[in-house]
Amino acid sequence: MLYRELNISDIHIPYHDPFAWALFLNIVDIVNPDTINIDGDALDCYQMSAFDKDPERMKDGNFQDDLDKWFAMMQELKQRARRKRKLKFVPGNHEARLRRYLMRNPELHGLRALELASLMRLEELEIEYHEEEIEVIPNLLVIKHGDVVRKDSAFSAKGELEKEKYAISTITGHTHRLGTHYARTRNRVVKAHENGCLCLLNPEYVKNPNWQQGLTMTTHFGGELFHVEDIPFLNSGEHIKAVVLGNVVTL
Repeated sequence: MLYRELNISDIHIPYHDPFAWALFLNIVDIVNPDTINIDGDALDCYQMSAFDKDPERMKDGNFQDDLDKWFAMMQELKQRARRKRKLKFVPGNHEARLRRYLMRNPELHGLRALELASLMRLEELEIEYHEEEIEVIPNLLVIKHGDVVRKDSAFSAKGELEKEKYAISTITGHTHRLGTHYARTRNRVVKAHENGCLCLLNPEYVKNPNWQQGLTMTTHFGGELFHVEDIPFLNSGEHIKAVVLGNVVTL
């Protein structure tokens, strides 16, 4: 039985690209996936960052505004569904800023209202929360945010495979790049995929970064047979597009 999942990461609300988000919603319409996996850094959590902050950027809104925007975008995603589908979320290093902030302010530690899942209203949104990784196919494929950063596309993916001792295929975010690395083991071919991003490509802290917007699509054919496909976003702004299942998807 054919089963499809779309995997997105690094939205970085409120610094997401609204055109990339709108294109993703149109891709959802085309693919009609069984599951959508949100692979970390959905929230930027700029306010909790330990780095120096731009006062002008801080005036754009507070963390509650970011949480409200997240909730509205997830409701929009759910409303576009032609049928009920699973939504899953695993946090990234930017959501970890909240945990580190609470550790610096231990008097707030333990308040259930300040736990990430509560603040993001995951139960209300019917989004499954996974602390470290999403096991897509047992013993064969996992989705996690990742923490390896190397210079070029697919190099970080290779690093994630090395961390796993080439035992399992991976899909990871974090690098804001797309790329696929293959390796042959004694038992099978394993693959590692970098998942792209849906955030803006002009951050204040780096000039002209080597980032690519896009996502991946996983197709299960039953048993151990599966395929992961990179879906890069082409052009930008209102002219953004992608090729999915033989269709050119536009805004």
